[in-house]
Amino acid sequence: MWRAVRLVVDTGLHSMGWTRDQAIHFFRENAAKTDQDIVVEVDRYIVWPGQALGYKMGQLKIQELRTQAEQQLGPKIRCPQIP
Repeated sequence: MWRAVRLVVDTGLHSMGWTRDQAIHFFRENAAKTDQDIVVEVDRYIVWPGQALGYKMGQLKIQELRTQAEQQLGPKIRCPQIP
């Protein structure tokens, strides 16, 4: 849930025009974090647009490339799974 909330807040701030207070409120309603953690996260997304989205897109690309490598190399290589 934590990662999903981060994606929504990042998008809300930079695409939907949310205010800092709206982002903090959404985080509070949807994640079991302390107020200090929430404020730090929201402020980070305010100054670093697309950070949560970029992280997720990178993770998905790495998983895609890993799957391709495993298919091409077959039993020659075994990569650990990304959690």
